[in-house]
Amino acid sequence: MIQNYLKVTLRNLLKNKGYFSINLLGLALGIACALLIFVLIRYENSFDTFHTKADRIYRVVAFQKDENEKENIISSSHYSLLEALRTDFAEVKSTIARNDGWDLQINVKDELKGTEKKFLENKTGFLAPEFFEIFDFEMAQGEAKTAIKDPNTVIISEKTAKKYFGNENPLGKVISWRERVDFKITGVFKDFPSNTDFPYEIIFSYATMLQIEGNENMESWNGLWSQLETYILLPENVTPAQIEARFPAFGKKYLDEDEQKRRRYALQPIADIHFNKDTGNFTQRTASVEHLWALSLVAIFLILTACINFINLATAQAVKRSKEVGIRKVLGSSRMALVQQFLGETLLITLFAIIIACAGAELILPFVNQLMGLSIEKSFLWNGQSALFLTGLLVFVTILAGFYPALVLSGFKPILAIKNSITSNQAGGLNLRRGLIVLQFAISQVLITATIIATQQMDFFKKKDLGFTKDAVLTVNLPKKDSIRFETLKSELGRISEIEKVSLSFAPPSAGSNWTSGFRYAEHGDTDYEANMKLSDTDYLDLYDLKLLAGRNFNRSDTLNEIVVNETLTKKLGFTNPQDAIGKTLLISRRRKIPKEIVGVVKDFHVYSLQQAMASVVIGANRGAYNIASIKLNMSNMAATLPKIEKVWTSVFPEYVYEYNFLDKQLEEFYIGEERQANLFKIFALIAIFIGCIGLYGLVSFMVAQKTKEIGVRKVLGASVNQIIFIFSKEFAKLLLIAFLIASPLVYYVMKGWLENFEYRIDIGVSVFAIAIIASALIAALTVGYKSFRAATVNPVKSLKSE
Repeated sequence: MIQNYLKVTLRNLLKNKGYFSINLLGLALGIACALLIFVLIRYENSFDTFHTKADRIYRVVAFQKDENEKENIISSSHYSLLEALRTDFAEVKSTIARNDGWDLQINVKDELKGTEKKFLENKTGFLAPEFFEIFDFEMAQGEAKTAIKDPNTVIISEKTAKKYFGNENPLGKVISWRERVDFKITGVFKDFPSNTDFPYEIIFSYATMLQIEGNENMESWNGLWSQLETYILLPENVTPAQIEARFPAFGKKYLDEDEQKRRRYALQPIADIHFNKDTGNFTQRTASVEHLWALSLVAIFLILTACINFINLATAQAVKRSKEVGIRKVLGSSRMALVQQFLGETLLITLFAIIIACAGAELILPFVNQLMGLSIEKSFLWNGQSALFLTGLLVFVTILAGFYPALVLSGFKPILAIKNSITSNQAGGLNLRRGLIVLQFAISQVLITATIIATQQMDFFKKKDLGFTKDAVLTVNLPKKDSIRFETLKSELGRISEIEKVSLSFAPPSAGSNWTSGFRYAEHGDTDYEANMKLSDTDYLDLYDLKLLAGRNFNRSDTLNEIVVNETLTKKLGFTNPQDAIGKTLLISRRRKIPKEIVGVVKDFHVYSLQQAMASVVIGANRGAYNIASIKLNMSNMAATLPKIEKVWTSVFPEYVYEYNFLDKQLEEFYIGEERQANLFKIFALIAIFIGCIGLYGLVSFMVAQKTKEIGVRKVLGASVNQIIFIFSKEFAKLLLIAFLIASPLVYYVMKGWLENFEYRIDIGVSVFAIAIIASALIAALTVGYKSFRAATVNPVKSLKSE
């Protein structure tokens, strides 16, 4: 029986190649996208879940009050916290991790050749040995407990070992960095998997950091370091609530009175780290739960769109198979047997679609990785969970797409079926087909409108005035704290005619790396404020075109003395007129004891991404804090200017690698996550539209075939081509309008919520919905119109000759 069903199914599919091809293509595309989305969601949810003790690993975070008494969660830590935890919480295992995410030059000597190779690395850090006892990262050579126990020791990844030494054994070899400090390689660890928020490829010993930072930083509790994080492993019989209950007493013991009022400690589960954008992580890439839910909905939409095609075409083509059903029923076939046969056909088509989808997903995965900036291995694609997902999808699609058509076909009355007396309307499903087409149009319009809004928001980010000049500004990282050579570099660069201005500073006006410091205003008592410190030389304001609203620029100095502040800071202090802030003093530094005079006020500029509110800013000199040289270029002859800059750099810093970045490109990285998500949704929207179009084309093709003689008669009676096309188009136009009325409020509500994640955002105007409905109408018109036009231009003699 099964063999007979299979033979009949294959014959029917081959007989109706167009019907088969449309369903197969639609389902394959939908399933391939759903599979890739499933893999992407699994990948994001797998971050650091592979550690055997993951349920007991926590990050120590701080809740700190701002000037508005609002608590903000901060993952940053300080050096003194580790030793205090080891003393007061001896039952837990504690470790500290420092991440130096900026470019660090590593020098590798070749003793035999007498040469030295130079590398810029940005996945470096310092770890205490306990890190490898808490987390399940494996060593390839050496023992983790002892490898980074002593000062001036380092362990490197297998990838780095291969890059530095080829096939040689790296153990015992020496690498150096920062002012030629030598480190002995004492171990090699296996490359960290891509699904971890610890981006290390070179790990220096924590004991080295203790020597570098000195006792003052090691013992201080009056600040948090953004590159430091502290982790603990709880014993099996201890709950996080028990540890957190002891934190108030812990804070009283170590924090001064002011810090006790502002800060409290808590524990954050490691499972929460990858999804918490408030605390972030060392990779500076967090996943959004809302984004993953949106992707899940897109996957459902794509599968629904493909299933709608199947149902519409199957019910529309039911008349063609009515005689087959009638004969089978006369010969004794039961309705259940017919339902099983037709469900079997759907199962077979779905199975073929899954096979094609799997092949397509494997081919497309590298493109998805490139588009999203991920490193998803194929092991996420081919495993038991994916097999279970595909099996569930096979059952779900078979039932969803095949059950109703099977009921319709199996319900024909044998006498009417054998006489060919069943019309497409009598076959049932007309209203259902209309409803499904409305749903399909609504899905397409939701995706089109959402994509338009996301694209407009990304364009807004790129075009919005940030309050400073970002174009034609080149930045170069300064290699070491050497003020004499810094000034030499600045002077020599200033002699290049194509360079308009050079400034030395800690960071550009807006950057991923920031220095935040607390301050007080004497007239406000003990109220604590925070400001972003822009430590720079006196050319900073001119180079970045920061507009002075009152006062003057600060005078040249080696240390922070006079300061310039922004509008937001003066408003927080209660000044409505910027001029009134001139001459006032702020108490800046961790201990709020060093008075600094405000000599100027600049117009507000964006320090962070446009997702965040305007921040308070303090600008002043501090030669010891300069990390970059900013170079304002005349763009008239860029090709000739860049080699001149490199030549000057090499003459001043011959022992360091030269590398530059353009500021506008760096700022684009603020929104790279949102940009990638928007691009992904564009692709899925196009796929959904394409699936809908091929289904619509198939349905119109069937309608044309059913109305061939009607069209011929109408043409003989004088109907024009436009009138014929109108007959087919008017029904779809009504359905499109209904879909628009359903989709518009839904997408407005969802996208308005998405835009609220950004402090600065576009307004959703009527034009967005107008573009969406026009685009949908054009797509539908082209799909319906093409087939209608061909039908309308056929010679009526050919249509009616069989009568």
